Amino acid sequence: MESLDGLFAAAGGDELAAVPDSQPHQSGDMVVQAGLMVVEPSPQRFADLWDVCCGARRPDSLDSWKQHEQGFLTLYFDGDRGVNACGPGEPRPQWRLLPAKYNFNVRYHLRPLYTGITPASAALVHFACCKPWDPKQRHYAPPAYVELFLAFVRALGLPWTPGLCAMDELREQEQQRKMQQIMLERQGEP
Repeated sequence: MESLDGLFAAAGGDELAAVPDSQPHQSGDMVVQAGLMVVEPSPQRFADLWDVCCGARRPDSLDSWKQHEQGFLTLYFDGDRGVNACGPGEPRPQWRLLPAKYNFNVRYHLRPLYTGITPASAALVHFACCKPWDPKQRHYAPPAYVELFLAFVRALGLPWTPGLCAMDELREQEQQRKMQQIMLERQGEP
């Protein structure tokens, strides 16, 4: 919605800068919202992240981390303080918090993190879990934001074809599989 050049200055030279995720933010947790991040380029950091996430030092699967990749990044950059390090009176995370206007999540626009932010004041609009191009998700986005997205697409002259998001389909299938497993386990209980 506006130039993102200011993000590099807002990152202040920290290795990672991001807006917190709006869901855990409601309970006081500061978790990296991975939809938009400013990451200092570093081949050494990339190799270390890869080793922790996919190599010999991998402690868990992404599914087992709270908030998946967001939990992984938060734990990695917060060190031993972990995901719940930001309770009242506790130190801020080692990653730099960016203003919420840099990752304004349309689906969750009414959450406290976004108070006072509108389409006119957001720097970046994020369609997490409410992709306007996906017929299964577009109803989660308020119509004004879908229109905003469509105006952007038209202004760029992009061909428009609604379609399903493969990752979202896979996530939905996995959630259904987990729900079926829970139901089967409960049926076996006395």
